[in-house]
Amino acid sequence: DVDQTIGKLVDLDSFYIFWAVEALIGFRDGYTGNADNYFVYFNPATEKLHFLPWGIDLAFEKYSKIDFTDRAPLSVKTKGRLANKLYQFEPSRLGLAKRVGPSSWTNSS
Repeated sequence: DVDQTIGKLVDLDSFYIFWAVEALIGFRDGYTGNADNYFVYFNPATEKLHFLPWGIDLAFEKYSKIDFTDRAPLSVKTKGRLANKLYQFEPSRLGLAKRVGPSSWTNSS
């Protein structure tokens, strides 16, 4: 199980929330949208990695200034390696979808 394996190193609950927020605010220049503008923090209490956004100057934009050629829906950003890997597996996609909610999962631009 990919979530279980990756979950040994990364706090996946916080990562899915981080990923969902980047998607919901249209942050195309962040970790999941462009593998940019983020920090990774190692929490010594949990011994897991946490992703933190940084430099959200390109958030809340309807159209991306970045050329996207991947097959994920426009609302789902998978440029970061972890996001890309997780998106390949249905349980991980469901983990993300739970944090976003069904009404946000449409791609009607």
